[in-house]
Amino acid sequence: MSSQNHKQLFADSHTRIDQVLSRLIKVEDIERITNCFQYLHSYSPSRDQSIMAIKKHQMFIIKLVEIKQYTQGIRQLNYLQLVFNKILNDIPMNWNDSVDSWVEIPFNEEMTQTESVPQPQPQLVNLVVSFHFLYLQCLLQSISSNIKLVVSNKDSLLNMSIFKSIPLLFLNNGHFIRWLNLAIKLSPNNEPKYMKNSIKMINGFIVIIDSLNKKIQGSNLKVYKCCLKMKLAQFTGEEYKDWDIIDDGYIVQFLQDLHQSEYPHIESIMKYFSSTSIDEFVQTLQAYSRTPSISLINQLQLQLMTSPTIPNDKRALQHITDICLLNNELSYSFINVITSGLSSYLNNIHTLNSNHIRILDHITIFIKAISKDIQDWQTIKQTFINLHHIFYQFQQVKRIRNLSNILYNIGNKTLNFDIISLCLTYEIDIYNISKSIDDTKALKLKVQNLSNSLCEAGLADKSVVFIKLYLDFIDKSISNIVNIDNIFLQLIAKCISMNPQVSITLFNNNNEYSDGLKSSLVIRLFSLLEKSTNCEEKTRVINHLVDSLSFNDPNLYYLIQYHYFNINGLTTIIDSIPPPLPSNDINDLLKCGCDLQRMINFNYNDSLLNDCIQTFLRYISEDVNQQVNIIKYNQYEQDIFRSLISYLKFNGTTGYLIHVIDVYRANRSLSNSLDIFIQTHYCEALLKLSLVYDAGEALQTLNNSLKVMKINSLVDILACNLIQIEYFIKTNELQKAVEKYNKSFKALNSRGEHNLILSDNVSMIEKLTNLLLIAKFQVICCKLNGLLHNSIDAFKCIRIAIKIGYSIIKKSGPNIPKHKYNEIKWETIQVMFECYRIILSLLNQLGISRDHLFYFKEFDKANDSTWSPIVNCINSFDMLFYRVCMNDNHNHNHNHEYSNHLLKAESYNSVDLVHNNLSVHYKSHNMKGLINSTFKDFELPKFKSKNEITESILFNSYRLDHDDDSIVLHAISVRCQSTTFTFNYNRSTGLLNSFVHTKVELNNLIKSISQISQLTNFNDSVQSLPNIVSDGFTNVILDNEDILNKLIQIKDDLMGYINNPQFKSFAIYQIRDLSNTLTRCLLTISSMSIFKNNTNILHELYYLQDLYRALPFNNDKLISHVSTNFKDILPSELQIKPQIDFHNQAVSFNIDLNLYLPENWSIITLDICPFSGNLVLSKFIKGSYPINITLSLNRTSSTKKNESQISFDDMKKNFLDIIKQSDISTKASTTSKITSREERKSWWKLRFHLDLRMKDLLEQVENQWLGGFTSIFNNYVKDSVFAKFKSDFIKTILGSLPSRIENTSSKMQFDDELLGLFYNMKAYDINKVNDILYFLIDSLLYHAELNSFEEINISKLHKNLELIFDKYFNLRTSKASEHLILVPSSSCNFFPWESLNCLSGKSVSRVPSIDLLIQMLKNRKSETIDKSKLYYMINPGGDLRRTEEKFKPMFNKWSTWNGLVGEKPNEANFMDNLSKTNLFVYLGHGGCDQYLKTATLFKTCLPKGPKLPPSLLIGCSSGALTENGIFEPHGNVYNWLTCGTPMVLVNLWDVTDKDIDQFSLSVFEKWGLFPNQPRIRTWNICEAVGSSRKSCTLPYLNGSAPIVYGLPLVIGH
Repeated sequence: MSSQNHKQLFADSHTRIDQVLSRLIKVEDIERITNCFQYLHSYSPSRDQSIMAIKKHQMFIIKLVEIKQYTQGIRQLNYLQLVFNKILNDIPMNWNDSVDSWVEIPFNEEMTQTESVPQPQPQLVNLVVSFHFLYLQCLLQSISSNIKLVVSNKDSLLNMSIFKSIPLLFLNNGHFIRWLNLAIKLSPNNEPKYMKNSIKMINGFIVIIDSLNKKIQGSNLKVYKCCLKMKLAQFTGEEYKDWDIIDDGYIVQFLQDLHQSEYPHIESIMKYFSSTSIDEFVQTLQAYSRTPSISLINQLQLQLMTSPTIPNDKRALQHITDICLLNNELSYSFINVITSGLSSYLNNIHTLNSNHIRILDHITIFIKAISKDIQDWQTIKQTFINLHHIFYQFQQVKRIRNLSNILYNIGNKTLNFDIISLCLTYEIDIYNISKSIDDTKALKLKVQNLSNSLCEAGLADKSVVFIKLYLDFIDKSISNIVNIDNIFLQLIAKCISMNPQVSITLFNNNNEYSDGLKSSLVIRLFSLLEKSTNCEEKTRVINHLVDSLSFNDPNLYYLIQYHYFNINGLTTIIDSIPPPLPSNDINDLLKCGCDLQRMINFNYNDSLLNDCIQTFLRYISEDVNQQVNIIKYNQYEQDIFRSLISYLKFNGTTGYLIHVIDVYRANRSLSNSLDIFIQTHYCEALLKLSLVYDAGEALQTLNNSLKVMKINSLVDILACNLIQIEYFIKTNELQKAVEKYNKSFKALNSRGEHNLILSDNVSMIEKLTNLLLIAKFQVICCKLNGLLHNSIDAFKCIRIAIKIGYSIIKKSGPNIPKHKYNEIKWETIQVMFECYRIILSLLNQLGISRDHLFYFKEFDKANDSTWSPIVNCINSFDMLFYRVCMNDNHNHNHNHEYSNHLLKAESYNSVDLVHNNLSVHYKSHNMKGLINSTFKDFELPKFKSKNEITESILFNSYRLDHDDDSIVLHAISVRCQSTTFTFNYNRSTGLLNSFVHTKVELNNLIKSISQISQLTNFNDSVQSLPNIVSDGFTNVILDNEDILNKLIQIKDDLMGYINNPQFKSFAIYQIRDLSNTLTRCLLTISSMSIFKNNTNILHELYYLQDLYRALPFNNDKLISHVSTNFKDILPSELQIKPQIDFHNQAVSFNIDLNLYLPENWSIITLDICPFSGNLVLSKFIKGSYPINITLSLNRTSSTKKNESQISFDDMKKNFLDIIKQSDISTKASTTSKITSREERKSWWKLRFHLDLRMKDLLEQVENQWLGGFTSIFNNYVKDSVFAKFKSDFIKTILGSLPSRIENTSSKMQFDDELLGLFYNMKAYDINKVNDILYFLIDSLLYHAELNSFEEINISKLHKNLELIFDKYFNLRTSKASEHLILVPSSSCNFFPWESLNCLSGKSVSRVPSIDLLIQMLKNRKSETIDKSKLYYMINPGGDLRRTEEKFKPMFNKWSTWNGLVGEKPNEANFMDNLSKTNLFVYLGHGGCDQYLKTATLFKTCLPKGPKLPPSLLIGCSSGALTENGIFEPHGNVYNWLTCGTPMVLVNLWDVTDKDIDQFSLSVFEKWGLFPNQPRIRTWNICEAVGSSRKSCTLPYLNGSAPIVYGLPLVIGH
């Protein structure tokens, strides 16, 4: 049945019942209403609904009695009995029609636990009592109405036996009276009503019995009447004189009730019983011994009650001892009678004699023996009570302990509440007698064990009763919280966890123990629970506890809240505001602590922090009279102070931190540990504000304190040393810093990693503290390595520091004390922030951008997950710097994006302390300058001493240093290379700052050159180095001499920077910028002066130009070497390594280049000048010197006015648009919509259009950018033919230039490499020849040899030159097996230079750096590949079915080849196969990096592992690189090159599978992998690739994508 149907049926049942109850019940209603009640009782959704149903059911029974349906009433009471048993005793209800005449609800012992029972309990108990009264009423009315049938035993339900049961119902230990007593206890106001009803019922039954006595003779009715009359006497307390006493055993238990209830007129009843002699008593005992029976036991009990001398009679006691006790009901009754008798006459027993002891011990031993098998506790309960009564009277401690132990064992087994209560009550009685601490321990142990057993059984509500009992005992008897150990506290926590109501029972104001005990208990519970790692459970328990907490003393609220806020690991914190309290020192201190913790737990708050600081300073500054409280709360003060200092430091409020420490030291005498803590933080704060003088003095004081206090703590000593090293770095005392570090390193290393971290003797807090110390040492080691120009070692240190930081954060669990947790967490976060900042800087310095984004995101994530507004804001600005630099472009298209990041950083300005902070203003100013490419100076104030700082500046300072001035300034200069950059910057210290000055000076000089009338086109002209190589009649425009001198000085300054040791610390992009600046300077000088055969500077420049390209790869290898061993986390000793100067490095580079570069190879580098946007080329041939040429992309505009020019940015924009449109057209979302022939034709039209656009773009680059200088890619032997060509060429020029016709002086000569541009032309092309001619004429002009173009007979000159070309071109000697190496820069490596028409038919490959090429040549001894060992992977993704079908048969037929087709590889197997093969072929998606992690690649191959084989990675964008603004690009192909592959074929962008499959097949055939016919010639891979482009349907859009990195390898025959 659905829940909706149940709800409807439930409501209908209530409605029908209400309708019947509102009128007179008819007999025909009974069954229908009975069914309704059965449904309600069966499906009541809650306890409240059940109680409502019971109430209505009882009303229904009353209605039945009213219409004299007594049998039906008893039947309904039978049903209600089932309901009560289900609710109270969890007995399943079984509705049946059988009716029992006797109904009674068994008493539930749990209901006596009033402290922990939910609210419905009193109501439920009252309903149980009402049930019994209803039953008695039905019984009374039914007997009265049917008395004849009852007497004759003809009634269907009742007979005469019922009269024996009725008196028993009213016995003290009967269920009804126990329910009645509980109801009165819960609702005392109901006692008169209950007593009245009870008396009424008893009188009713007495009247019936009197009536029956007249009619029936010889029955037991008189006995039953006597018993009822005794209960009547007990309830009324009145004296009755007309007793008709019958000496019957049945009556004894009612006499016993009278005795126990201390009936005042008991003697008036007892006189009806004759006194028993000792002989009679002994005879009864002997009879019982022979034939035990209940009647004899009753007789013994009556004899004991009527003869007070028996308990002291030796013979009687001896016979009692002789009774053999058996494990049966009779023995239980016997010992109960005996102990009751002894207990009743304690006043007559002056001392326990040996007979008494023998009997009592005999009984004790007996009940101990039977305790394991006892089924019904009630049968022996009274015996325990009697024994205890006797033992306590005579202070028999050991015997009471025996009883307690027996009860303990029974209670622990049965978990019976009554038994456990007696056990613990007896233990308390023992203490009340002995007053022994050992006895309190026994009590505590039993409470713990029994309560724990109850908890384990899910009975926490029972358990708490005994916990409270013990707490009450402790509070009233001992008043010592020490007696509550952690095990007991864990028990309390366990109870609260199982049943939240427990906390209300224990900690609200309804309990009786003191606030002192309660508060101490709660605080210790907090401390204990804090150690739990289960945050959810811990939070639930503690918050239940806090919710239920109440005190009579309101002053305790701040104390408890302070401790509550200090609990670590709470997932939800209740921020309840304590009631208003009178202001006093202690309250103020604790309120300060609470407010501080409130900020820590929730969020930073300006006003709250200010109030907190002011309150604390006021507290420590004022005289306090309550000296006792000062001592009492001294630890609170110190804890709050430490937390405040740590919080101020963490939040970047350095000035406030200094101020608070100053005031505290002035008003307090300090313990050693606190003093060291203060001095350490004080020194760090002074250094942050660059107060080096004060910091030096403070450090000296700290060192003296460590010596005077004899501090031996390694952590404290090394922490001091760390600050000293920072101080030496700050004061530029590098040698002292290194010495101090190495000394500290030895001390740290002597302890060893095991003793610091791994030993079991080291606590978790000590481990974390030691880890943090090691991390700080790694950071300082990184900084020193950086200053010593050991960047690789620095990187290793910072990586380990970050690893340690992660470990600390992971291990800093929620189970360590919160103040320590916060100190460690905050220090770690600060260290991590510094680490992220350093590693990002180091990655830039090393040129490794692959991990840049990862650490940037980690930095960002860490910053977002921490709330420290000033520090967050500074971090955001630092990250903004990297974001701007990573997305840099010359058009500043990303300004909107940067603005969003700036808004994020400035969002923290809503916090006053951020808004007013000088450090924030400084960062904001710099970042805005970076975004807007402008720089205006913003001075941070400098102070020699703290005394010079005003409070306003002090309180608004986080850091007062200029560590990132030069980096930001340089980045701004890089971002505005192509525009005029001016600035007024006074802090020009540092090499990088000096370089920026020089660069700006050069920019201004070049700008001034273009303003000279003869040089207006200077910046749009081609420039070369070398240019003019011999003196002529003039070599400089006189007006320009001063500019030239300045240019030479700039050149010398730049070369000086390169040879400065600080140059080793330049980042890659900074080296690139310096290289570009020097290249620009030398080209400018060369264009205006004579190059006098100074080849050294050419080689040094060439090395510098490759240095920034090579370093990222070399650094990657070195980093991979140090990254392989992070197991040893201890720092290393610093070593000052010898540095090779730049000149010697350049010489070595030139030697290797000339040694290893093949004769027939040439190297062409391609770059885009960041200042002008022009194309910069260099060319190197073995045995020669490099030549540099800058081709102005605007140069044709001065000669061909109608040609539209394309800038680099426009070219790149067009190129990216072609690729984007191509990608869109090949997406499944596009191709899936092509269904008709027309749609397919349109699709192919688009594809061919894109192919044509790519072709046009390539032609634009070749014709407009390269023009006549395409001949730089050609090489002919410079033999005698060249010499003759040169002679004739110069004669022709001399005869054509006016300046040389008229002047007979010596003439300036061009460098042979420039003349080689004409000699290397493939064919005579007037436009291309003009391009070079204009360059030569302009060069002469800039050297003061003026020629007007209008005066030159250009047509004649061309005619003469063409004759020379015709004469010599066919005589030229081509170089055999010529190969061209392209080295495109990071800014233009996206472009398919290899597909330029001028390179058609040539063997062309590219490398990212010349140094990497040299390494390839060194490592590769042969250009031939043995293809017998080949590993392949075809369609591992499973979705390139056509590729698989095409190539699978080809690869499978080679038995020596190994590979996978159509399945994903296992990474380990993949790497293993890759490292063993001679050649790897991949035909799938991407560059297979999805199957081989970079980390795995580097770990296997570096530093000295197997190098990757030559590889064909023929997948989409396998060679694509991710650009990173001014930083270096990265990509999978670079990873392969780093790992030693000598050759790799990749695709620059996404291609279609059909075209690339056709291309691949062509390459395989031409290269010789699958020769389709006997090989006539041997193709190298570059030739095969170049020749196969035209096999593509789209030879430019798809055919231009494949390129080769590395060497032109061939397949062996």
